[in-house]
Amino acid sequence: FNSLTPEERREFWEELYAKPGFGIWLGNFRETFMDEEANAELSAFIADKIRERVKDPAVAEKLIPKDHGFGVQRVPLETNYYEVYNRDNVRLVDISDQGAPIETFNEAGIRTAGGEQFDLDIIVYATGFDAMTGAFDRIDIRGAGGQKLKDKWADGPETFFGLLVNGFPNLIMLAGPQSGSASANFPRGIESGVDWVTDLLQHC
Repeated sequence: FNSLTPEERREFWEELYAKPGFGIWLGNFRETFMDEEANAELSAFIADKIRERVKDPAVAEKLIPKDHGFGVQRVPLETNYYEVYNRDNVRLVDISDQGAPIETFNEAGIRTAGGEQFDLDIIVYATGFDAMTGAFDRIDIRGAGGQKLKDKWADGPETFFGLLVNGFPNLIMLAGPQSGSASANFPRGIESGVDWVTDLLQHC
């Protein structure tokens, strides 16, 4: 790291950033994991990349992590993720903003504490990381006849390839319990599940 100039480091990062896969994270200088200044420099590079890709500066700033450096938590290995925020039909709502926390889920969608209603066809619950059933247990998920998923899984999860649960026809999980992607190289392992679910939704 220190044997190169900042310009040479940036040139190296540009090369890694342009390639697919884990290179920008795991093919990088080891100092970026152990030295705060090195990590800060890499994090600033990544932040600049997000600013280049997201047209609205305010949205870009919301997408740049402020509470941790790049690579010290799971990194967003993605394809055109940031470009989604440039679409006219996409709006980023930061629920940590005053008036924006979710107040309730209703038949039409979501209402925030500030009284704004978001009418939605589909809600995807991104619940964070808690291995296997933990994240599902924190949500009152109910299936046919009002059966609770937590009760259904009281003696352990039962799924169809970690994607579906008998008696819960509207619940589709990506990388749910018993899925191959839950214990695989995740970006590669989840691909087969995403492809299968995509085909299912197109068929429906």
